[in-house]
Amino acid sequence: MAQKDPLPSEGGVYLQYVLGLWPGRRVPVYDVHRLEPGDMTGWQESDLTTVIDEGRRQLDRQHSDLEHIRGRAQFLFTTALGLLVVIFASVPSIVASLSLWAFLIWFVGALGTALGLLGAAAVTVARKDIGWIDTTRLSRQQSPIHRELAAAYARAVRTGENTMATHITVLRDAVFLVVVGAVAHAVAWLSVVLWG
Repeated sequence: MAQKDPLPSEGGVYLQYVLGLWPGRRVPVYDVHRLEPGDMTGWQESDLTTVIDEGRRQLDRQHSDLEHIRGRAQFLFTTALGLLVVIFASVPSIVASLSLWAFLIWFVGALGTALGLLGAAAVTVARKDIGWIDTTRLSRQQSPIHRELAAAYARAVRTGENTMATHITVLRDAVFLVVVGAVAHAVAWLSVVLWG
């Protein structure tokens, strides 16, 4: 069995999503869920029906989870945008302090927050590859169709799991960057207020 290429680093995935904000550029979905659908050749009709029912439930859950991820990313985007306004409003205080350390810490805060904002925007607007069953194609299959439908659900679920895993990773990294940005800004502001 051939070994798959290793996944890129989280930083590489994040950067590809941020660059995916550029019009016309697609964001990748990484093959995290690596199990191939099994061979259901000798399965009973009741077993195939169970796979179909589970597949429907999983696809419904994936659609719901992806909408929740998008909602969280929208909230993070709004929060990061507000924080970025506060960070840039503190520029006069940072510059007036003439402290190189305060400016460097402030810069790290601004950069982290801006990168987190871009990551949240990318998760919000990025295309969500999720599996589905094409009823028109299914209607062209020979009867009985349970075996084909069960196999189609098994493939569709895998696609959705990979999409969810990638989007959750990017969102988690965006949250981390915004938190780092907020903490760095707080440290820079306190250093100016207390020691400036």
